[in-house]
Amino acid sequence: ALRLAGAFPGQACKEDDDALLAFMDLVILEHDFSTGILFWQNAYKLWLSEYAKAADVEFHKQLKVIIEKFNALYEHDKSVKVTYQPGPTKTYEQMRSKEVELGGVTHEDYKGRTVASKILDVIRGSITVSSPAAVAALLHDFFRPLDGTSG
Repeated sequence: ALRLAGAFPGQACKEDDDALLAFMDLVILEHDFSTGILFWQNAYKLWLSEYAKAADVEFHKQLKVIIEKFNALYEHDKSVKVTYQPGPTKTYEQMRSKEVELGGVTHEDYKGRTVASKILDVIRGSITVSSPAAVAALLHDFFRPLDGTSG
């Protein structure tokens, strides 16, 4: 999973032997992975940070499509305008700091190893709307109905 998420940057890991060598480098050279306890406390966080990098471009591309469709739908109403600005992905170090705030990080069980899964902004961007009506329309028309139903 680490290899598929690109957790070994700068190393071509298409072959098993290359992936094994990259993994050995990780556990030997990186303090956060130097013991079994540290490895299991940090492996999910490393995977998540690399997965976020891999998904980042497509995520922003899809949001831009939604914003373009919204603006086209409401082009007749100049008071309704939405813009989108991609943001940086959350880094491994930022996730580590957030885990400290969340608490409960441990190597002992799945819940403790995956505290980083509670971090909901690993891929980030900013949607700016021109008015409260614009945000209501965007949420209702493109993300979820605002009538209390799920969808």
